Amino acid sequence: MDVMELQSVEALAAVRENKTLVATTTQEEWGDLDARNALVRRAPLVLSGEVLVRSRAGMERLAPLKRRWIELRGGAIIICRDAKERGQVLQVEEVQGALFKCKAAKVIVSFAGKRKSRGLELRFDSQQTAERWHAELEDMASSRVVKLDDFEVISPIGKGGSGRVFLVRDKVTQELFALKVIGKWDALESATATRHAVDERFALEIGQNHPFIMKLVYAFQSETNLFLVSEFCGGGDLHSYLRRVARHHMSEQSAKYMLAEVVLALEFLHEHGIVYRDLKPENLLISSDGHVVLGDFGLAKKLAGGSFGRTHSFCGTREFLSPEVVSGTQYGVKVDSWAFGILMYRAIAGYTPFFRPNQSRADLFRRIRSGEITYGPRFSPEAVSLLTQVITKTEQERLSMVEIKAHPFFADVDWDKVRARGYDWRDPEMVHSEGLSNFNVDKLRDLSVGESQDSDFLSKLSAGFSEMLPITDSNQNNIIGYGYDSRKSSWSRNSSRFSSSSRA
Repeated sequence: MDVMELQSVEALAAVRENKTLVATTTQEEWGDLDARNALVRRAPLVLSGEVLVRSRAGMERLAPLKRRWIELRGGAIIICRDAKERGQVLQVEEVQGALFKCKAAKVIVSFAGKRKSRGLELRFDSQQTAERWHAELEDMASSRVVKLDDFEVISPIGKGGSGRVFLVRDKVTQELFALKVIGKWDALESATATRHAVDERFALEIGQNHPFIMKLVYAFQSETNLFLVSEFCGGGDLHSYLRRVARHHMSEQSAKYMLAEVVLALEFLHEHGIVYRDLKPENLLISSDGHVVLGDFGLAKKLAGGSFGRTHSFCGTREFLSPEVVSGTQYGVKVDSWAFGILMYRAIAGYTPFFRPNQSRADLFRRIRSGEITYGPRFSPEAVSLLTQVITKTEQERLSMVEIKAHPFFADVDWDKVRARGYDWRDPEMVHSEGLSNFNVDKLRDLSVGESQDSDFLSKLSAGFSEMLPITDSNQNNIIGYGYDSRKSSWSRNSSRFSSSSRA
C-alpha cells in the first residue's frame, strides 16, 4: 500500500488511489525537542547533577574543565549548559560499547568509534558519587549490541506505509521475532520524517509491559535502515481473522471481549499523551494465545500537551478517519475514539458504516462529515448507544476511553479479567496453527530486507541528514538513542507506573 504525504485536505485530489496517508508535522507540534535528541530527552531520568566535564583524546586533555548539567537517560550522556538552561543541549553521547574507569572522584569515558581515544572526563565532589555514576554507566552500556547478522530471515510477513516486516529467528536464543525494517532514506529525509520514526520507537518502549501493546525486544540501526525487533504474533491480524469467519463478522459478545482489550491499549496510550491515529483491523495483531496486540505505531504521535494536546496532521486510513481530520481542523486523542467506533461497527456488522461499493473518496468523506448510520438486528440497544456516542460528529461530545469502559455495553465485563488476558474471544473453528499459516506470504515473496551497501546512496544519505545532526564517528546517519534492549530499558525500572499487568 503506497503512502503519501499531504499538506492539506485539498491535496487529496492528487492521490486518488491512495488509502493510507502519512502525517505531516510542524515544529510547533514537536515542541522544544528536536530530531537529534528527542528519544533520549524523553526517556526516564537515571541520574543528573552538576559535574565538572571536559573532552579527552588519549593522554591529552583538549579542553579546560567546565561545570555543566549532565543527565543519564535513554542509554546516553546528555551535557547541558547548566542547571538553569537544561533545555540547551551541548552534546549527546551514546554509551553502548563505551569503556569506563573510576578513580580519584573521576569517571573516564572512552567511546567506541574510529577515533578510539575519544572520550570524556567527569569530575565529582566525592569518590562515592563517582562510583554511583560509574555503576549506572556500566549498566547502561551493558545492553546487547544487536545487528542484522544476529537474525536469520525466514519469510516476509507484512508490508505497510512505514516499513517491511519479516519473521526472523534470533541466532543466539533461537526465538522467533517480527523484524520491521524502515529505510533511512525515508525516515531521515527531513526533520519531520525523523520525528515520526522517533515517535514510533518511543511509543513502543513505554508500552513494553502492557498486555495489549506489541512488545518491543530490540531496536537498532545500520547505515541504511532502522530496525524494530518485536514479539511475533502467530495469530496473524484481525483483518485476516475477520475474512475467515462466517460473513466476515463476529458475534457481539465475542467482539465485546476483543474490543475491551483494544480499549485498555488505547487508554494507556492516551494517558501518556500519545494519539495512535491508525486503528484498523490490519493493525490489531493476534497473539498465539488469542489476544489483541496493538501494532504498527508508524502514525502514532506524542502530543506536546499530553492527553489534552492538539495536532492537525492529516493522516490515517480513509474509512476510519474522523470528521475533524477530514475537515482539516485540529484534533486530539478522541480521533481514536471515533476509529474505535468504526472498528466496533466493522467487527459486528462485517463492514464499515460509511462504506458504499464504488464510491469516490469525496463521497466517503462527505458521509463521514454528515452521513447517517443505520444499525441492523446484529446490534443490541447497548451497542447502538455506545456507537452513537463515539461515532459522533462533535469531538467534544465523543466518549473518551475511560468513559467507554464505563458504558453499559461493557457492564458484564470484568476489567481485571481483561487485563489478565482471561477472555477468549476467538471462534475455535477459526484458530489456525501458529506460524506462517495466518499470513499471506505469497504476495510478499519478493520482499527483501534491503541493506544497501551502495556508496553513492550512503553519501547522499549523510549529506541530507547532516543538516539536522552534526556528523561524528558515533552518530553518522543515526538517530541518537534509537538502540534498545528490553532487558535494560530505563522504563522497566518503573513499569508499575505504566501498566497494571504484564504480558503473560
